[in-house]
Amino acid sequence: MRVCIVEATGLRNQSPTSLVPDVYAQASVQERLVCQTGGQPEAGSPSWERCCDVMLSESESSIAIFDFMVFSRDVAGSDALGHAQIPLSGFEPGRSWAPLYIPGAAGSHGERAGAILVGFEVEPPPPSHPPPPSH
Repeated sequence: MRVCIVEATGLRNQSPTSLVPDVYAQASVQERLVCQTGGQPEAGSPSWERCCDVMLSESESSIAIFDFMVFSRDVAGSDALGHAQIPLSGFEPGRSWAPLYIPGAAGSHGERAGAILVGFEVEPPPPSHPPPPSH
């Protein structure tokens, strides 16, 4: 399957410096990093259009939850701007917006922190046997 990190909107600049930070995003499955964007200097609404192929075992795909994290990076380091979780069992192929939250205490969603546009694509399985040659 393929996962795409497309763009984000409504992010807050939490940089302690006056510099505009680079904003990047990551996708993980079962705490395994599967995709990361490059940095974009647009703090409020970055656009990445980054897609990655992800290999999941059959057992992983039945319980997998994609974790999407957005970070700002500047001279002081990286700060989490928001987090979204999408269970693979409930995904639909295509692109959709997911709300981002600043992680809260005791497993709560925390404060709303914008939204991230992500995409999922499923490639058709290869044919079980090659087609007969045409004459």
